[in-house]
Amino acid sequence: DATDKSFMVVQVGTDKERKAVLFSYRARRNIEVLSGLLDGYRGILQTDGLKQYLSIGNGKGITHILCWAHARRRFAEIVKSNPKAQKAKKVVTLIGNLYHADNQIRERWLAGELDDDAFVQQRIAASEKPLAELRDFVGKMTSVIPPKSELGKALDYLNTYWQGLIRYRCHALATLDNGTAENAIRPFAVGRGNWLFANTVNGVKASALLFSLVESAKANGLNPEDYLYLVMEGAPMCTTDEDWDKLLPWNIPMDEVKPLRDFLLGAKPDPQRTEPYLLRGKSI
Repeated sequence: DATDKSFMVVQVGTDKERKAVLFSYRARRNIEVLSGLLDGYRGILQTDGLKQYLSIGNGKGITHILCWAHARRRFAEIVKSNPKAQKAKKVVTLIGNLYHADNQIRERWLAGELDDDAFVQQRIAASEKPLAELRDFVGKMTSVIPPKSELGKALDYLNTYWQGLIRYRCHALATLDNGTAENAIRPFAVGRGNWLFANTVNGVKASALLFSLVESAKANGLNPEDYLYLVMEGAPMCTTDEDWDKLLPWNIPMDEVKPLRDFLLGAKPDPQRTEPYLLRGKSI
């Protein structure tokens, strides 16, 4: 029913060269459901501080990293509502210093000047001063700020999740925040404001599939429309996992899209046909 609350979960994965964006519809968002999305996965998991996420992967070969953007947002909202909130503004500045230190090292890593081990070592060294300054300031504020105030709640979030927040430093592929996933789900969030409801399970699963295809194409630098032309052409012929693998964004032969588009767009009705054409969807 349109009044039911259910969820679209987005997972973004990367190994530098290949990027995947997977949307999954789930009727519930409990620990069992979310853990099922990672069945068999080993590696880094980065999320915001949602309680259901925090128990995922513990003791199962998953390193759980939390998101600095979500920690910062709490202080930024205080500053937005009260530009004179100097203590919250100070925390925003200190977190900004942490990003700046990381970005300088990251640029050299992305340029190939540093291998993964050197990047991790220099990133840890560069983060020591801004983290120490932030930890010291937060510690002093925590002792004097009412815990139930908005600033007190923001400080409590930092204190509670500190270890998960600083864990990114030791893993080359990890970033300070999960902005990649936030950006991937934004088109769906914008669309949801237009269509408001998905009123069938099959409909929302179809939506998840199409968003996965489009956002994965974009993440790998492909034109989504061109990519969909090739996927829709190749999918009916797929019978094995190897066939489907060939349609992944990093494997698909994009040089074949122009002749395919020209062929499809140049199609004309058969003048000898006596049976009616049955068309579905929007005409090109």
